[in-house]
Amino acid sequence: MNILDPDYINMKPIAGGQEPPVTPPPPEQIVTQDHASVYNPNDGKYYDWLLTAYRQTAEAAAINFAGGGVSTIISASPGDKLLIVSISLTVDGETNITFYSKGVPISGPMDFGAEGEPRGIVIPIPYSPLDLGLSGSLQVGSSEAVQVSGMVCYIVI
Repeated sequence: MNILDPDYINMKPIAGGQEPPVTPPPPEQIVTQDHASVYNPNDGKYYDWLLTAYRQTAEAAAINFAGGGVSTIISASPGDKLLIVSISLTVDGETNITFYSKGVPISGPMDFGAEGEPRGIVIPIPYSPLDLGLSGSLQVGSSEAVQVSGMVCYIVI
């Protein structure tokens, strides 16, 4: 019997002046935007669940520039949170690619396109998206004026 049950409160002690055993109520479930800790009363444990079923659908933005320098790919509206799910890009020639968030480098320069260097990259971030924060933005910088093409999948919440 649960101590929150009204019948429990009105019960008389059992013979010999003993009190009935007290079972504390289970703790509350903890839910955030991305995760839930769900209490299982059968074994008295919490289980962490990733709330993928409730996550918003990802959107896509094109990476398409050729002039070198830094290009803004996505900018979230004020108050919106930007989460990056995946990035893929290719280059048409030798260049160094750097990723930025709100103008601050979040990667070092990565060499692409020269002899023996890759001409593209795919960065999947499936289970815990890259959080660029409130009013976040993602920029891609190219050290040379070569064609940079690709796609960014993202979620705005």
